[in-house]
Amino acid sequence: MKPRQKHHREWVTVCTALLVVTLVAHATAQQNPDNLIIHSDVFVDSYWSQVRPNYSYLNGCETGYRAFLFTRDGYFVFDRKVHGSWRLDHLGNLVLRTKEGRQLKLSHSPSGMLVPIVSTNQLTNRPPNPPSGEFYFRRTDLFQQCVK
Repeated sequence: MKPRQKHHREWVTVCTALLVVTLVAHATAQQNPDNLIIHSDVFVDSYWSQVRPNYSYLNGCETGYRAFLFTRDGYFVFDRKVHGSWRLDHLGNLVLRTKEGRQLKLSHSPSGMLVPIVSTNQLTNRPPNPPSGEFYFRRTDLFQQCVK
């Protein structure tokens, strides 16, 4: 066997072994609940109402005030007036994109809360519920899923 063919065969064998190991590790990770792999079913078909700061959690569960609603077809509504699409990223975070192009990430904490991922925690002069249909959040804001 020529040296070039031997090198190529070894390279193919190593690549195949790495592929098999990767597939097995991925399958194991999906079966292990400790890895916190989130499925989209966790988020859909119920309101996620804001509990911190307190914007009347139960009212949000009933009316959608300061609450997210995620649908199975990949769309969301916030506060009955902000609309857009959502998806899960590779880390299990919700990535929201409004119709105007504004993007927001929400992390699903181990306690079952949704936490906005924002770059700063400074206070803003903007109202928490602006009439234009946009949304502004702080890192300290929390959303809890309403009982289905």
